[in-house]
Amino acid sequence: MSKNTKHIQHKEQLKDAPEVSTFLREVGTRIYTQREALAMTQKELAEKANISMHTLSNYECGKTTMDIYTLSRISSLLKLSTDKLLGLDFSQDDCFHIKSIIFTLKKIIAYLEKEFEE
Repeated sequence: MSKNTKHIQHKEQLKDAPEVSTFLREVGTRIYTQREALAMTQKELAEKANISMHTLSNYECGKTTMDIYTLSRISSLLKLSTDKLLGLDFSQDDCFHIKSIIFTLKKIIAYLEKEFEE
């Protein structure tokens, strides 16, 4: 089996993992939602991104991954950061909540360390 064939098989297995397919659907939904908000057709976005309508449809349905260049180009055309398109943007409330959880976990760890020292 060639190295390329192994890579393709691994990519297919990874794509079928539940968390990956959920992530791809979420990214696709963000692409679709923002494209609609900008009153842009699939054809318009596909042409501007230099991809086929079929490929764009697959992205929007979460059926396939895109390369970094395409991700960057689509996010730019949709006037979104790549972080936002990928769902990696956090609000201040999210950051506060995460910091609160970390603070609580540190207190629990310190307590457990004391308990196990004895």
